[in-house]
Parts: sequence; C-alpha cells; structure tokens
Amino acid sequence: MKSHLANRAKPSEGVVYTATMHAKTMIREAIFKRLAEEYEQLSVADFSDFQNGRLGRERALELLKSIRSYRYLDPAVGQGIFLETLYQEIQIWQKQYSVLSSRWLSDRVTGYDIDKQMLDICRRTLSYKPLLVHGDFLKDESVKSADIIIANPPYIRQELLQPEYKQYLIKAARQDWPTLKITARSDIYIYFMLKSARILNDNGIMTFIVPNSWMDNDFGVSIRQLLTNSLQLSAIQERHWERHFDAEINTVIITIVKKKVAPEYQINIISDNQRPIINQTQLEKLVNGWYGSLFRCPEWLQNFLTSNRIIVPLQSQLSVKTGIITGNNRSFYSAQKTTSDALPVIRTPRAVKSIIFKQENATIWLNRNVGEVILRRAPLLWVDLRGSRHLVAWNRDNLPFEHTFYGLTPLDNRALSAWAMLLNSTWVWLMVELFGRKSLGGGAIRLVKSDLLKLPLPTIDRLNLSGYNNFLNRPIHSWREELKQPDRRQLDLAIFAAMGLENRYNDIIELTQRLMQQRELKSRS
Repeated sequence: MKSHLANRAKPSEGVVYTATMHAKTMIREAIFKRLAEEYEQLSVADFSDFQNGRLGRERALELLKSIRSYRYLDPAVGQGIFLETLYQEIQIWQKQYSVLSSRWLSDRVTGYDIDKQMLDICRRTLSYKPLLVHGDFLKDESVKSADIIIANPPYIRQELLQPEYKQYLIKAARQDWPTLKITARSDIYIYFMLKSARILNDNGIMTFIVPNSWMDNDFGVSIRQLLTNSLQLSAIQERHWERHFDAEINTVIITIVKKKVAPEYQINIISDNQRPIINQTQLEKLVNGWYGSLFRCPEWLQNFLTSNRIIVPLQSQLSVKTGIITGNNRSFYSAQKTTSDALPVIRTPRAVKSIIFKQENATIWLNRNVGEVILRRAPLLWVDLRGSRHLVAWNRDNLPFEHTFYGLTPLDNRALSAWAMLLNSTWVWLMVELFGRKSLGGGAIRLVKSDLLKLPLPTIDRLNLSGYNNFLNRPIHSWREELKQPDRRQLDLAIFAAMGLENRYNDIIELTQRLMQQRELKSRS
C-alpha cells in the first residue's frame, strides 16, 4: 500500500477516512460473497486457501477469471483507500498464481467524488489508472451498473443539505424505490445506499461502512424495508472496543446481495467475540430496534421476546404523551411562587429522588402566563434522557410535567402502585439498555416516543406485586448501588417468576451491568 495516499478526512463536512484494515476486510468480504453467488460450493475455507496461495491452480485461475470480469464501483472515493486496496489485494492473488496483468482494472473500476482536488491526488498516487469521475454520484443519471460496490459514503445530516438538493434526492429515491417509505429526514448516506442498491447488478454485492443510526431511527425505515422485502442482507458487523473512524460516529459494516430475499438465508451478525447467525425469518420478526436486537440482545432473550405471549408492546397497556414546551423557560419558571395562578411542576429528572413524587417535593413553579402554556399531566413520568439511573416517577399529585419526561397513563384500572413497580423494575431497565438510542454523546441513552410505544412489557394482570411498597419510597441510586438492593431483587424475582424467567435472574442482572458499563466507558471517552 502506498503510504503517501492523502488523508483528507473532514469530519465537519461528513467526510471521515477509512482505516486500511477495514478497507481490506470489506474488499475481501465483497469479493468472497460475489464469488459465492457464482460458485455455490465455494466455502470460507476455500477462499482462505485462495487468498493464501494454497488453492489448486486450476480452481484459483477460475476464481481469478471471475474476479477480473466483475465491475467495481466506489461512489465516494475520498482518499482512494478502497481503490488502492482493491488493486493491492488482487495483485497479491494474481502473483501467487503467476497471473501478472493488471491493465484490466483500468477498464472495470470506477470511482466518483465531488472533490476535484482529491481526485487529482488519487490520479497521482494510485498504483493504476481506474476511471475517476469528478461529479456527484447521486445526481449522475448515466452511472453504469456494477457487480461490487464498496463505499464509505459521507455522513451529512439531512438538516445540513440544501433544500433544492434534498428535494432532488428524495424525488429520485422515491422514483427508484416506489414501495419503500423514504422520509425527508434521511441523512445523505441513506441515499448512497439506495442508489447503489438500484444500480447493482443481479447477484451483485454492496459493502458499506455507515453509521448505525439507520438501524433504529425512523429515517432508516427505507433500508430496513429494503432488507426485509427486496434485497438480501448477508452480513453486518460492529465492535465495541474500537471505532472504525477517529470520529464520534458509531458505525457498522453491512454487506447486501442483490437477489430476492430467502426465508432461510443465513445472515452473519459479528460483534466483539460473538458471531451469531440468524435467518431471514428471524430478521423479519425484529419489532424493536434492529441495533439492540442484533448486537445487544442475547439469542435466548431475543427468542423469548419474539415468541412469548406474555410480552406485549407498551402501547397496548399505556398511552404516551409529551410534556410542556414553553419555548422560553426563563419567562415561565422560577424557584418561588410569584403569581396567583402559579403551579408547582416537575421540570427535570434531577428533582426526582424516589419513585413517588408529591407536590411537596416540587421546587419549581410555572408562574407567568399559565394560560398560554398547554399543560400536560400524567400519573407516571418516563425520564426521556437517561444517565446512570433508571427511574420512572409516580406523579402522585398529578402535577404538570416538562418535556424532559413522557407522560404514561394506564389503559386499565390497575393500581398505579403496580405500574410504578413494574416500570421501575430491572426488566424495564434492561429493555431500555437493549433498545435505547446511545448515539447522544456523554454516554446517555433514550427512547423516543416511537421506541417507547414498542417497549416489551409483561401484561400487568399477570403480576402480583403487593408487598413491595417500600421500594417506591426510598431513594433510587446510581446503577452500581441500585442493582445490589435487596428490595429490588425481591421485586425483580416476583416479576421474572411471573414471566417464567426466574432461572434467568443472574443472566439479566449481568447483562444489565455489562450494558451499563459500556455506557459508562463511553461517557468517559
């Protein structure tokens, strides 16, 4: 590999470079998967032998002939890491089997970039002469199809796109994929994935390194629909102990095959030391966030969530509403009652020490122009943005609450004390850690309303939680101390027993602790 390839990472512009080790991984993955579509009997061991010069020459030459026949594309060249790594890898394989020609690469490898300066650098530094196109891949309607597309597309949030450009992308994507739900809130890398999927040849492979946000966020629904109904997800990987880039972006490497989805197709999920395999049928059953389901949730628990009738989404038992938004807190809130119509409010989670919150605990007043504010009240208050503590407040005096909470109201007549205990149990805590969104900075986690509505809960009428009221009155501690509390253990055991999970108590506690430790480490980084 040429060491003088330019590093032109521009995180502020959504451009982040790819490490060589990841480029090699992605290229090898893409080529192997494409060969496997052509040669059904090709195994991982066969491809390993091929890479290391151990495969029989006749078979190796057959594979090299196919590799040389494919068309390759990088829609966002940047520093040219994929194009150069592709060349170096194939040259090594050819040399091992005494095939030395490389001129074919110039005709079958194409790269796009809008940065002319970067393309000029690539022309000087790459070891061969692929077709480099100065232009916007997303707007070029004449772009040729490819058998293998490998990319690290820019990570520009939709709010930063020019309105006219954004409307062009939305219209083009909806024309390409009329059955998909493509929202105006899609970040730009979503459009790179959608266009690449369209121009990919049948049985072609696209391997992308992208943020994991598409797996859970509403704007990623188009990709999730694509992989559920139209194209085959082959593999997806991430690792907790390293960042793919020197940037505050949590990424995954995703490999997609352009062919009809097959119910029993095996999908590789690679994370840390785990390499579980699921099939397409299991993928289609993922109701909660894909990221939490695939990378945080152990197989036994995922099976429980998808097959147990005791578990239902939160929205089937509780309604959810957002809190007060004044638009000008200084004008409306104060530490004292200064007007006759002032009301005590629950404004921040910091004010809530124990589960039960009464009017006497309120320290903030909504004073001015109360009539101009839409008051929100609910008996149970879900903390929106969470740190090291899991707490759902029981709003005993029905005080108005701020938008730092979601208000929950039971749809049945079950005692609120039972709901307060269930929602503060370690089961619910674990569901937050599994399916919450963590790309918030500082190690925080949250469930937006659409996530909260789907949160897996046991049906409340299965539970008998009388006798645990002391749990509601004591202070709720940070996670290390809280998970050791005897009254929490007693409550959890009662809930787990009703769910048929009493034998999984230690597993649930250990999993919750591990997820909390990961968040704590992130908050320090």
